[in-house]
Amino acid sequence: MKIKYLLVLFLLFVPGLLLLANLGDQFLWQDEAQTACISRTVAANGLPYGYDGKNFFSQELGVEYGKNYLWKWHTWLPFYVTAAAFKIFGVSTLSARLPFALSGVALVFLIFFVAAFLFPARHTGFIAATLLSLCVPFLILSRQCRYYSMAALFFTAALYAYALLLRGKKGSGVFLVVSLTLLFHTQYIYFFTLCVAFILHAVLFDRIRLKSLFLFLLLAALINFPWMVWLSGMRYADRYGSQAANLQRIYSFFLNYCTLSFRLLLFPLLALFPVLYMFFYRVKQGQWPRPEKNTISHLSLLVLSITVTICALSVASPAPFFRYLAPLIPVIIIVVAYIISLMIDVHWIAVILAALIVTLQWPIGKFIHEITHEFKGPMEGIVSYLNAHGSPTDTVAITYEDMPLKFYTKMRVFGGLTGENLAPSLNARWVIFRKYTICEKDLAVRNYLLTNLNRAHYRKIVINYPDTPFENREDPAEHLYSTAVAEDRVVIYERIF
Repeated sequence: MKIKYLLVLFLLFVPGLLLLANLGDQFLWQDEAQTACISRTVAANGLPYGYDGKNFFSQELGVEYGKNYLWKWHTWLPFYVTAAAFKIFGVSTLSARLPFALSGVALVFLIFFVAAFLFPARHTGFIAATLLSLCVPFLILSRQCRYYSMAALFFTAALYAYALLLRGKKGSGVFLVVSLTLLFHTQYIYFFTLCVAFILHAVLFDRIRLKSLFLFLLLAALINFPWMVWLSGMRYADRYGSQAANLQRIYSFFLNYCTLSFRLLLFPLLALFPVLYMFFYRVKQGQWPRPEKNTISHLSLLVLSITVTICALSVASPAPFFRYLAPLIPVIIIVVAYIISLMIDVHWIAVILAALIVTLQWPIGKFIHEITHEFKGPMEGIVSYLNAHGSPTDTVAITYEDMPLKFYTKMRVFGGLTGENLAPSLNARWVIFRKYTICEKDLAVRNYLLTNLNRAHYRKIVINYPDTPFENREDPAEHLYSTAVAEDRVVIYERIF
């Protein structure tokens, strides 16, 4: 009984500490600030808009809007959850990130029960929850004001509901419909990938349940059908539709997603442990191990959900960003936890060794340093300077990361990736040319300002903040765990006449 109490405390304390500590220290970066800005329109008007009467919140040259700037690019649940946090706790960096960090904590609890249900003969639930608590890529994504951790939570919940449905558990069908609906309204693409994975799995392993599964999936589709019709008018194809049929691009994205998964979550050395387990079992039992039918079925369910989702992302995503794999992190972690759990039959030292191989791949020391020390990024410096020396009636022109300025200041901000008319920005009081060019969209802004702005009217101000490409990216390859030192300082231009 004491071990159970310690387990509960561990599952409560560790992820809570790692996900909530110093959550409001770092300023929101571009994508986070976009979510926060749109959420603020929900708090003010009841609906998410890409324009608040002063500033635009597009990062795709305006194609995300519907009529009257109503937001269509993403489904709306993350905006409403963030708006609720703003209403309860006030508008701040901390309140913007809090719902998503709490979703991450909830996911650690959920993965414990899901893994224990799928593989009940071993301590897979505890191993999975421990690994997820220490998985730095997961921790970083869950500390973002973005849909990532919520999508992972509802993705895992839907998997759990489906597994319960196969066992004939009472209420599992309703649980499945609710989980899929919440997933759809968090990020809709994963709704479809899971439905496909469930159908494939039922066809292969449980055709008896296929009819009831179809009925529940149909119900989920009917509930969300009005939103599907509405979202079909989104102009995603205007930006990325021409890429969808490019087979070379799809293959390249697929390889990139698989590489990211193996490099950050499924480590090659883990393959040695099932081999070790099989030989140990052969020596000890005199025969090769034969997995139970349920074990094969559950592993296949996890693999199918991973494979179908990666295939869909390879076709539909604008770039192979790791963040799009967020819902797959707990699924992959369960697979890893099962592999490690096999070592229980070998020796407890083998379990510890396997767990160390995984956890030592993640920079947990750097992450702990990050959440216990002050971090200074370029947007913190720019925002602090403008709020101290400017006024809400000022106009700002910036080449990139316009969204944090729109969230943290009350100024009119031009530039970034909005695609708006930049002519009024030629009289801006403040102009910021970020050191790094992110894409062709902000390059166009830079070129326009350099060509048309009379820089003789401006004085140069250098502030003591590093001009890194981003305030701080969510991507593990680009994430900074401490303030950049070997970087040029941020430069701001102020109009003097």
